[in-house]
Amino acid sequence: MNDMFELLDEDELGWLDDFLLLRIDEDAELEGKDEGVLDVSELDGLMTAVVSGPVMIQPSQWIPQVWGDFPPSWYGEKEFQEVMSLFMRHMNSIAGLLMEQPEAFEPIFHERIVGGKTYTIVDEWCEGYMRGVKMAEELWEQDSIEMQILLAPIKAFQGEQALITNEKLSEQEIQNLRQAITPNARDIHAFWLARRAADGPMATFRRDEPKIGRNDPCPCGSGKKYKKCCLAKPGPAQAIIDEITEAAEEQPFSSLEEINAFARQRMNQRNQRVLDEFCGLSPEQMAQLLYSPFESPETVCFATDIASIRDTEIMRVFIPLMEAIGESGLKSTAKGNLPLKFCKAMAEQLRQADDEEGGGIRLLRIGGIRSEVDLEVLHCPRLVAQLAGLIRKYRGKFVPTRKCQKMLVSEAYGNIYLELFKAYTTKFNWGYRDGYPEAGIVQHSFLYTLFLLTSFGNTQQPQQFYEDKFLAAFPMALDMFGESSYCTAEDEARRCYFLRSIDRFAVFFGLAELNLKSRKLYREKYLVRKSALLDRFVSFK
Repeated sequence: MNDMFELLDEDELGWLDDFLLLRIDEDAELEGKDEGVLDVSELDGLMTAVVSGPVMIQPSQWIPQVWGDFPPSWYGEKEFQEVMSLFMRHMNSIAGLLMEQPEAFEPIFHERIVGGKTYTIVDEWCEGYMRGVKMAEELWEQDSIEMQILLAPIKAFQGEQALITNEKLSEQEIQNLRQAITPNARDIHAFWLARRAADGPMATFRRDEPKIGRNDPCPCGSGKKYKKCCLAKPGPAQAIIDEITEAAEEQPFSSLEEINAFARQRMNQRNQRVLDEFCGLSPEQMAQLLYSPFESPETVCFATDIASIRDTEIMRVFIPLMEAIGESGLKSTAKGNLPLKFCKAMAEQLRQADDEEGGGIRLLRIGGIRSEVDLEVLHCPRLVAQLAGLIRKYRGKFVPTRKCQKMLVSEAYGNIYLELFKAYTTKFNWGYRDGYPEAGIVQHSFLYTLFLLTSFGNTQQPQQFYEDKFLAAFPMALDMFGESSYCTAEDEARRCYFLRSIDRFAVFFGLAELNLKSRKLYREKYLVRKSALLDRFVSFK
């Protein structure tokens, strides 16, 4: 399986380009319909806007924009997974470049040869970018001077309103606009990155109420127009704009490049300031934990030469699984699961370990087992092992991969543990194990959870302590949960965080320990502390 941050190669881009176009039947009625995104250039533009803007836009929101009115007819689960994997890898690579190496970011533009001369075609990319902007257009501040300047080259080539089709521009003027697209795309990302750092953690875009027009009465009840009241009130990010204005009064800038350089300098300074709500981390460090968890050695490092790893919950299931698979393989069921006989034997083995060691493995289902799915404590590690590239299906059997065989022969269990850790945190969907909303920030912040345990876990802390720290750093998580007659959104967010991040992640990997504090009707409260393994496995700098 490809790494989810690996750049797409030419063959993968070509396949995706064909898929986007050919998903629409030749006989389809197109009049009055949204065809969605039709090539990789437009897709690249859309994704660049999504990762660059003022708010986080979930895949469940932007993927429908790709399809428009023509969602594909999938030939099977494999095709769906391949397309989603390519989507996520491409988006992650864009985000990674813009975050870590903005100077290396280059949009995907098409080229056409006419009369022996090569022309760069940017229209599709710009169309895709503005499609992404439109998803949260009221937050992009397109009326501001900064955004007018930065978006101008992109808008110039976008759709029927394109400047180049409505104005008489010279070939040199068109070329200048075309050349400004790439640096401006980089600067837009830097602009909103600084805004998000100044305003607080990135929020998730969801509009549940009608958009407020600039000339509508302000919802605060002042009686004034919205543009003359709350819309005009400066927020924390206004400080950067004020600094630019003050600097310009003392010594006017001679070019847009100077303004951008000055803004980047101020943005970098703000991004490197430690924040109380991040428990001493800077926005820059937090971004590395969230978006580059395994590519930021200056912030976090992992070790593999650790003896006690075999005693962790996930390894105590993985090792017997690999022993059962052996070199000859373990036959899968018609539905692609582990055989029922093995699952029942594994369940009995885990029950005995539970009895002997007082809860070493916590079975999640007590009733009868009719398939692997009923034994969640086995089902999850099996899925993660496949995502990690340690086992695979071959001719109706589960077999170890060559990579796994080499590590098992050399007893490199630390390396196996790290592969499982990476797959569980970056490829496996934590929401698969429970009924809570997707709430991706819970999973994306897995390293922040370990940072909190490293910082405060020497002594036992009530689970609420870590829940409080999570919500202080990511208050937008509350918007991802709904109210009910028996539970508030905050209660749901807290339960989801504790279940996914502490219980089914940190404890599952042997990085934290739980002690029961109290038990009330259907609710247990725990004391949490870090394990000895945590400090040996991960180190923060």
